[in-house]
Amino acid sequence: MKKGIKFLYAPARLFYKSNFIKSTEKSKLDAIGIKDEKIVEEYILAKYSTILGVAIVLIIFLVGAFFVSDTGQQIVTKLARKDYFGGDSNYEIHVKGENIDETITVNVSNRVMEKEQVFEMFDELFEELKVIMLADNDSLLNVRSDLNLVKDLKDGAVKVKWNISDYSLISGTGKLNSANIKETGEMLCLVATLSYEEYYIDYRIDVKVFPPIYTEQESIIHELEKELTAINLKNQNEKDIVLPDRIMGKQLTYSVDKENDLPVLIALSVIILILVYLSFESNIKKLNKERNTQLMLDYSELVSKLTLLIGAGMTIRMAWEKIVTDYRQASRNRRVAYEEMVITYNHLQSGKPEGSAYAEFGKRCRLHEYVKLGMLLEQNVKKGTNDLKVSLQKEAQTAFEDRKNFARKLGEEAGTKLLMPIMLMLLVVLIIIMVPALKMIEM
Repeated sequence: MKKGIKFLYAPARLFYKSNFIKSTEKSKLDAIGIKDEKIVEEYILAKYSTILGVAIVLIIFLVGAFFVSDTGQQIVTKLARKDYFGGDSNYEIHVKGENIDETITVNVSNRVMEKEQVFEMFDELFEELKVIMLADNDSLLNVRSDLNLVKDLKDGAVKVKWNISDYSLISGTGKLNSANIKETGEMLCLVATLSYEEYYIDYRIDVKVFPPIYTEQESIIHELEKELTAINLKNQNEKDIVLPDRIMGKQLTYSVDKENDLPVLIALSVIILILVYLSFESNIKKLNKERNTQLMLDYSELVSKLTLLIGAGMTIRMAWEKIVTDYRQASRNRRVAYEEMVITYNHLQSGKPEGSAYAEFGKRCRLHEYVKLGMLLEQNVKKGTNDLKVSLQKEAQTAFEDRKNFARKLGEEAGTKLLMPIMLMLLVVLIIIMVPALKMIEM
């Protein structure tokens, strides 16, 4: 059994106290022959303490958001347009009528202005544009830092195109080229063309640009940018560029932002929690499969022993006791079938009726062969039939054939598992052969 997180056993015990969880997990363990209450408790605590531990670790790094959306339908006779700059709307409407019941998607464009409204809007936007383009400057006649030459307004509904009288002083995005600007300043003419639908208008804007006045911090950054540009252009065949540790006598350190892996962590966290839970479920299934395999492999031997001992003149109970005693004395690993026989023997010693004890033995093993054997022994005890030896001999022959078939099946499964490694080895051999051959062809 897998181990859990000991310090979380206390909260995990709440799951153990849940009758539903306890009965569910107990039935899973009972299916593989584990009935000890302490083992059941340890398994539940280990499983749910591990799940709690993983969940706690993941919650430390994750923030969950729950979105609630209302659903429903209402009768409509109109579809609303968005306002002038709201963009198109897509409506999914359900159409019902005589012999009609369909769902269609309708695209509705936003409202469009009339000509007079457009030019009124242009004038208003022009005043806004003069403020927006200033950015960090105080006046258009005292521009010492980059302008904000936006490309659109009203969420993209109104386009703005710029024409600049001298692109050597200022770029199309508004960035100043301070190296070309005189200390006394330079006058520039900017033309902003505003367009909306088929309408457009030009606005002239006069600006005067000056070289920027840097603060100490800005001077350092400016010099750093120049230094980095020079370093980048110097040795372009080098793998890395070395960042300067000092600029203008100031010590500098550098760092970069890490990528935001939160969405990936959320997905991985959910997957990890699911895998932790499934690992315990898979462990139970694996143990159950191993148990059933062991029972199938031991069945032929067990029936043969019963047949031999009963044929020698022993009663069923005496034969049962003999097999149990030999199993206890033998120094070998735990075998499920014989452990169940030990339980049945203890029931017989405590006074339980033989027939019921044998029948319960078959039910506990939960395999058709053992259920059949338990019913055969129960029937003999109750009715005292004389053909028990014959029935056991037939059962022993059938069990022997079933064991051979089962062993063959296990061999085929093992062969299938080896298929992938064999294919990989074949691929490696092909690569070893083909690579030199291809190189020789190229030469």
